[in-house]
Amino acid sequence: MAALLKKRALAEYSQTIQEEPRHRPLKKLHLTKKTQTTKAQHVCDTLKSKEQSERLSVLLRLERSLPQEAEQRALMYKILIDHYQKETETPVRAKIVSLLPALCPNRLDDLAQFASSESSHLVRAALMDAIVAVGEDAMSQDDRPRQLRCMKLIEEGLNDTTHLVKSRVLKWLARLVPSTAADSEIQNTVMATLIKYTRHQDPRVRTAALKAILLLHKRNIPLEASFYREACRGLNDDFENVRMVSMRLVQAMAQVHGREQVEVEGGSGEHIHLYDHAFAMICQMINDINMNVRVLSANLLGQMHEVSPSFLEQTLDKKLMSNLRRKASAHERRREAFQAGEWSSGQKWQDDAPRELVDEEAVSLMNQGACGFFVHSLEDEFLEVRLASLEALCSLAVRFAAFASHSLDFVVDMFNDEIEDVRLRAIDVLEKMGHAHVLRDDQLDTVLSVLKDFSMYTREALHRMLCHCRIRTTTSLNACVEALLENLRRYPQDRKSIYKCLMALGKCNPHITLALVPKLLNIHPYLDLPEPDVEDKRYIAILILVFNAAAACPTMLPLLEEHTLRHYIYLRDSMPHLVPYLELPLKNGQILAASKTSSGSSLQQSATFLQQVLQRVSNLPGSSNEFRHQWLQAAIQDLEKLAEMEPELAAGADCMRIFIRCQSMITQVVTNRSWLDLSQSTQPMGPALKAILDDLFRQAYILEHRFIGLTPPEIAAVRQLWLRLRALHLVIVIRGCNMSALGLCEAFLLQVDRLQTFLEEYKLDPEPWTVSVLRELDTLSDTRPGSVCRAVAPLLNHLATPNTLTLRGLDDNMKRIRQANATINEPTGEQDIPIKFQAGLVVAVTLDCDLENVADTSLIRVRVKYPDKQEQLVIPRRSDFRQVENDRQRLYTKVLLSHGVWSEALHVEINIVLSFAGLNPSEDNFIELCKPVRVYVCPKPVKKGI
Repeated sequence: MAALLKKRALAEYSQTIQEEPRHRPLKKLHLTKKTQTTKAQHVCDTLKSKEQSERLSVLLRLERSLPQEAEQRALMYKILIDHYQKETETPVRAKIVSLLPALCPNRLDDLAQFASSESSHLVRAALMDAIVAVGEDAMSQDDRPRQLRCMKLIEEGLNDTTHLVKSRVLKWLARLVPSTAADSEIQNTVMATLIKYTRHQDPRVRTAALKAILLLHKRNIPLEASFYREACRGLNDDFENVRMVSMRLVQAMAQVHGREQVEVEGGSGEHIHLYDHAFAMICQMINDINMNVRVLSANLLGQMHEVSPSFLEQTLDKKLMSNLRRKASAHERRREAFQAGEWSSGQKWQDDAPRELVDEEAVSLMNQGACGFFVHSLEDEFLEVRLASLEALCSLAVRFAAFASHSLDFVVDMFNDEIEDVRLRAIDVLEKMGHAHVLRDDQLDTVLSVLKDFSMYTREALHRMLCHCRIRTTTSLNACVEALLENLRRYPQDRKSIYKCLMALGKCNPHITLALVPKLLNIHPYLDLPEPDVEDKRYIAILILVFNAAAACPTMLPLLEEHTLRHYIYLRDSMPHLVPYLELPLKNGQILAASKTSSGSSLQQSATFLQQVLQRVSNLPGSSNEFRHQWLQAAIQDLEKLAEMEPELAAGADCMRIFIRCQSMITQVVTNRSWLDLSQSTQPMGPALKAILDDLFRQAYILEHRFIGLTPPEIAAVRQLWLRLRALHLVIVIRGCNMSALGLCEAFLLQVDRLQTFLEEYKLDPEPWTVSVLRELDTLSDTRPGSVCRAVAPLLNHLATPNTLTLRGLDDNMKRIRQANATINEPTGEQDIPIKFQAGLVVAVTLDCDLENVADTSLIRVRVKYPDKQEQLVIPRRSDFRQVENDRQRLYTKVLLSHGVWSEALHVEINIVLSFAGLNPSEDNFIELCKPVRVYVCPKPVKKGI
């Protein structure tokens, strides 16, 4: 009874109180910041220093960090104004003047006072810049009185004697003049001032005046047509910069007043369009003594697309006109002779009358107008002029068909140029022009002679050009085929490019190829000749030409022999991108069919199937883990087969497959208690678990760095996958081994920070598991590996439910996903005879590789793996990469191999890898882009001398 009373008494005086969990307030950093007054005092004290360098350095620091508050700006402005009146060094005063408009852009009185009393030309130039800065601020705020006052102050600078100030003034006048139509009077005044200074004695002032007028044109301020003669006068200036700016002005005037009529020089009274006259004036500048002027002349000429065809065709004719005078026609000369009357001896009336005296110094054979522009420019001694002329010729030939047909001879002649860049540019020009014009036999002979060039890039450019050229006769096509086969024999490394060229020739010239089939395939009407070797590269090249021509010429199929049809099946399966689909009839009436490429409907069905696979993965039933694992493995196999069948969807299917595989492997690790026991003490990390983790990291790196074209939600899903992998790795290492986990913990926290920044930047919502991790990390007071492991480990149980990428469409979205790949063309790996070299020395192995969808080629490395497990990463030179298409590059380089003495010949593996910057320096920061190619080498021992 006593015990019961005691229990009741304790119950009356005891109660349970549930307290709310207290949230720790966020830590705040207490930063001390110097006041602006202290900063102004520091500037004031430093400006009193005797050293000029110290005063300049404090002004430079002030320019980089100007005060933000208006009061501090005004205080700093007053300090600089006071010191300016005491400063004696010119550089310091010029720097102070440049800082004044940045501090107070609306104060103009001080600048005006300084400009009126300043004697230093350098400081006056800086004052002009400062006044312009104030004027631009007035223009942005529509403060017209202040803007006009700035213009007036700048005009006063024209009275300065040095070219430095005058050039600045002329430039800033063109910048500050109002551009509205209501201010035409001010514009005319400024224009008159600029025209006046185009005749200044200093060439630098003349250049500045012409540049200012060109700036007015760019600001859409109209230029009068009467100024055209003044611009043409500058073409004869002694200073090359004046001539170059004048050429730009002449072209600008032609664009605005091209339809105006101007009189031709020489007093003939003939009038032509201003555009044609400007074209002729720019053509004359190809005879300039300065190379830069000639280059600019060619560049500007290529932009004048509205010239008359008669003037344009004169650029290909080297015959000179008679002192630029108009020639009378034969009918006019006959009528003049009839009106004058003739003696029986053939003499005319007044034949001995005095004629116009022609001064031999006044007749200029160099002032030839548009005549022979390309004749001279394409034979210029400087390659820059020749390259610019080819660009201009190509630009004009694309728009004028008649001019293009006449200029073919000039372009073909450039194939014999001594500079490789000029030859390459000529080939590119002919490639753009050749699809609309037929090459003659003599032109084709000159073109095909380039196939003997030592430069691989020149030969391949010519192969691309032949793909677009039209051929007229069987003789020309036969010459092309024989030249390409000879090229294949001399340079076997051009095999891939030659095959593509013959494929295009067969498609473009099927009926001409028909006449050459018996000769090319060695078909005899009576004799049964031996069957050619299908591995012969020359025979394969001929078959590619014939089969592509047969696709457009059905009458060619009955000419083919039976062994040729069998070879078609082999080539169709081994080279589907070079051999088209054909239905070849046999003699017994059967049809010999090969594999057919997928059509558009098949691609749509494949895209639908891909979407169904992803839907099945995202809607996994809540059954056992083993059943879910089998379900995911089936989806992975489907995606792998789909990538093999549909090349256009291969990148998207591979991306989904790797993502699902990573999810499946993480689920497999989490659900297997023998590998990860999250409720008890540490477990030893076995080799099987280590192999799975290594495979996971390798696949995750491929997913992050090899695929491009992913949308921000998909990139966020990949980064959240990385967060799960980092968390899993951290927990396994802390509980499964004794190694330090500081680096892994830092990599995990850095991954969290990167993920948060990315989600905030694109305003994306994280997944539920990511939200749980972020919530747990926010409650941590320290970020040591043990604390992070205890916070994250309980959340790993939720990783058993996989997620997948969400796609918004079918085929279009799949095509946007691209995968970085590399294809090694040489070496082929089919080498039987080893490459022998002296041990300790080096041997160069040619590497020819095609790169696709590589955003940054500076990350490409060549990995060399020796039989003794030594590895080397070689960085190719930047010049070894060539852009083929928008997303394709070519790597052609020499890989140097070196090793000690071997007892026998062995294989060295070479492949292409993509390097990247990882979060953990101990991990391998590269991924393979292709399978390695084996090179058979044998280092020989050094022979000792006698």
